[in-house]
Amino acid sequence: MKSIIDRDGVRWISEDVLKRYLGIDQSYLKSEARYKYRKTLPPSQRDLSVLPDTGKSWRYAKFFDKFYYDLNRIPDRAPTRYRSQLPPVEELMKKERSRDEVVEDLCQGLDRAMKNDWHDFIHYYAGDNNRPQLARGAACLHFLSREYHDCTDQRAFVMDAIKACRLMSAPYMPSSYRLLRERMDAYISGTEVNELVFLPRAGNQNALSIDDPDIFSWMVKLRAMPQNYSNAHIIREMQRLCSTFGKECPSSSWFYSQLSTEKMKFITSSRFGAKGRFANEFTPTMNIANAIFAGDCWQIDGTRVNFVEHMGPNGKRRSLFMVCLRDVYSGDILGTWFGAAENRWAYIHVLKMAVSATGKRPYELVIDRFPGHNTEEWQHVEKGIRQMGTKVTYAHKATGKAQIERWIETLQSVFMSRSKYYYGEGVNSGRRHANPAIEHMALVRKEARYEGFDFDMAWQEAMLVINAYRDTPYSKYSRKFRHLDKSPRQLHEESETPNMKKVELWQQVSLFGQQTSVKIRRDGLIKIEVMKVPYTFRVMDLEVIANHENVTLIYELDDLSVAHLFTRDEQMDLICEVREERAIQVYGPNAELGRVSELKSLFRQLQEYKESERNAIIEEGYSEFDLLTGSTLHKDDKENAETRYLMERAKDWVDHGQPRIPAEDVNLFDSDEEETISVNVLDQI
Repeated sequence: MKSIIDRDGVRWISEDVLKRYLGIDQSYLKSEARYKYRKTLPPSQRDLSVLPDTGKSWRYAKFFDKFYYDLNRIPDRAPTRYRSQLPPVEELMKKERSRDEVVEDLCQGLDRAMKNDWHDFIHYYAGDNNRPQLARGAACLHFLSREYHDCTDQRAFVMDAIKACRLMSAPYMPSSYRLLRERMDAYISGTEVNELVFLPRAGNQNALSIDDPDIFSWMVKLRAMPQNYSNAHIIREMQRLCSTFGKECPSSSWFYSQLSTEKMKFITSSRFGAKGRFANEFTPTMNIANAIFAGDCWQIDGTRVNFVEHMGPNGKRRSLFMVCLRDVYSGDILGTWFGAAENRWAYIHVLKMAVSATGKRPYELVIDRFPGHNTEEWQHVEKGIRQMGTKVTYAHKATGKAQIERWIETLQSVFMSRSKYYYGEGVNSGRRHANPAIEHMALVRKEARYEGFDFDMAWQEAMLVINAYRDTPYSKYSRKFRHLDKSPRQLHEESETPNMKKVELWQQVSLFGQQTSVKIRRDGLIKIEVMKVPYTFRVMDLEVIANHENVTLIYELDDLSVAHLFTRDEQMDLICEVREERAIQVYGPNAELGRVSELKSLFRQLQEYKESERNAIIEEGYSEFDLLTGSTLHKDDKENAETRYLMERAKDWVDHGQPRIPAEDVNLFDSDEEETISVNVLDQI
């Protein structure tokens, strides 16, 4: 740094030269010379780097962060005669120019020592904090001591060395003439370098004037309280406690220094709570690896869409909410729902959408305790997917589903910000670019009202944002994945799914549908009521009509044209599929006579099925009743019974070629008492 600068015909002398030749201290130049000269200027010119010349004493300028003074404006009034104490201008410039060259050479030597020679001194500071900087300071002291030993004017050399150390920011080198000379003399005499270059105030206990454990205890307790008091409030409370108990109260600066230490911040971090804005600074973290395959884990979360309010059905301005299901491996969005608030139907919908799209269930499903997680509808879905083998995890904190939390932030800052309806990241964001200007948002809301921005326009705009994310390669916006030229949709489609299991269609129906117990009428008709709207279904399978009466009907709210019947037991086996049957219009030009014919045909088939099943059972064998009640039977039935009997007997009789022998007379009463003989009437026919 030059001691004398010529600029625009003015010679500027550095502050160091004036202090060396005139014996002026820093406080005089700051509070007297510069302060009084600033007062001679208007306020608009006081902060210029080169102050204008007003003709007053001590005009100054600032070059290279150093103060310089106009040589012609150095006062020469009695009794100080500052200007007369300086050497002639040419002699002063010659002296200072040679000293500038010496300082420049010293700066180059210090630079080489800090860059190349510090490794030779690192072993002196084993176990010390900031070892590299201490070794660089030792290398600088070694270089300066060597030059100091060979120079002729040691006093001038020490002054130049102080200036060079200041310019090069030599670490742990003293800025005092006496200290630097003493250290160089001690090093030359054989003192170890680690005894001369060391951490400042290492082991110094001079500032520890307060060692009362009660004061430390009160201070830590006040700082750790969940009220999160300010430093000023804690100091006032400490002063009150010290006055109450007769203790000597430390100064306010001592309290500020103690409250600002890193250890105090660390041990009292509980004052921020578990979810505060500053709590994450002291929260322990884990390095979690990503999923290996698609379907290893699905995460579901809901959030407000950061769009301006849309017009609701009742004329009120409302915000749009969305619930998304995200695959952890690929980042693809497999299910999306939009509405006015989070609820159980939203989570059921996105899970159903993902299962229907993939035809499989994940290995693990991670959700939070959303509004409605304990309702009967969600409990049915959770129980069903658990029974299939999926692990369901409730994340009580945002860190439990950190991937989807960070994804929401990425969606807002990268993709949602392209929409003209985007209003920013929210009030909790501390980024300078978090929110647009208030005037801009007023124009956006005005334009949205003019366009009729309603719920349909809001969710369609949000869906465009979701699709843009799904189809954009990661390398377009992510530094972490700058070499990944595939989109989330491509990653999910190309990934293997060894941990996902197939979910059959009937399993999807039983898992996500709404259940109700119904009774099948004998003509196959089923009637239910959904949200006070009647619906009718028709069973077309004759076997189901004949064999089932009390069953479980499962339907989906978004499609009531089809429903499914299951048995009313714990297994809930699928019986059949039924379709909605609308009432038949038989009047007017739009009469549906074809449907009437179809139903009549069904009824005929049902009647024929009844008769065929009944006759099949009757024809399996003959009945004694048919033979003994011949007078009341139809002639055909009686003859059929006799024919069946004779045909069965004919199969059992075998002709041995022997003559028929009449049966011997049988004495019906061998004993004295009369016995009752059981005679089979059929044997007498």
